[in-house]
Amino acid sequence: MNLNTTSSEFAAAVKLNGAQFVADLQWLLDRCDERFLTDTSKWVLEILTHCPESWLNDFGDSVGDCPSASTSVHPPTSTPSSIVTVGNRNLLFGKNLLVNRDFARASFFLKRTKLLGSVERFLYYWSRYQGCVRTHLENEAEAIDRKAVEHNDDSDYTKLLREIGQEPRPLDIFLLYLEGKIQASLGVTEAATSTMKEVLKMDSRFWPAWQELVSLIANVDEINVCKALCTRSPDSSWMADWFESLAL
Repeated sequence: MNLNTTSSEFAAAVKLNGAQFVADLQWLLDRCDERFLTDTSKWVLEILTHCPESWLNDFGDSVGDCPSASTSVHPPTSTPSSIVTVGNRNLLFGKNLLVNRDFARASFFLKRTKLLGSVERFLYYWSRYQGCVRTHLENEAEAIDRKAVEHNDDSDYTKLLREIGQEPRPLDIFLLYLEGKIQASLGVTEAATSTMKEVLKMDSRFWPAWQELVSLIANVDEINVCKALCTRSPDSSWMADWFESLAL
């Protein structure tokens, strides 16, 4: 199996509780959508698109909310835009800038909201991180154009990591994950691996940490150590099995 393995193929290899499988993905989707982790949201939605209908129906029944397929010829009405107030205007504008990949301006406005809560704090640091990634990619492209040897300047990553390190501990699961991502970007593999393991100790349904560990672990002997971090019931331990299939 690989990153393109479908849910049906995976289900054939591992016994799954369909409703719990969907519940785990729904939990992840709700939180990633809120924090603009678009790659993970896309991954979840693609899997759910190919899930057996019975799994989705069973999940809907389990939460008492199983909407039937609409037969209306009219498209659903759009959700009205949020009402802009003095209290939320920086957050709304910062989110819009983040969606439009204007990371420098997004971080400027989101910084004003970072004390509102854990989501707002993450969005500020996430916009900063995305800006760092873009800068490094642009520098790499320029070095290729000039046919020059690239001299990596990781001071922006280092500064960002230092700022996150000054946040009160313990960090929430998303900010801790971002800390591990930055450590990986800096090439501090051992620290990044340790951080991702801490993320999974907090909640093993957090697939992005499993995915990072696929490329971080040094040898296959570490696979079982990582899998042991999943202390959930067998019905909700499928991510650890999927991780193993990718890491082998």
